Amino acid sequence: MPHRFFTQQEILVELTTAAKSRIYFEPKKLWITLEAGSIEKLVYNKSSGKLKLSLGKKQPPLRLFICAVQNLRIWNMIK
Repeated sequence: MPHRFFTQQEILVELTTAAKSRIYFEPKKLWITLEAGSIEKLVYNKSSGKLKLSLGKKQPPLRLFICAVQNLRIWNMIK
């Protein structure tokens, strides 16, 4: 599980799991994915709306994908 810290101005998420290459950030409904490498932490400033990513120290050439999610629905497909 990622560690989450909240202040009045910021939300800080530190990724601690093996799957550090992607994160879903619910306040902005964004899937953020790296093709290679790792995301160490995410900082969101509530007042400015800016999102900052801190990446792993040894990063290969960066390919970052950001996908806005609208009307996310999860369907139970088990019969």
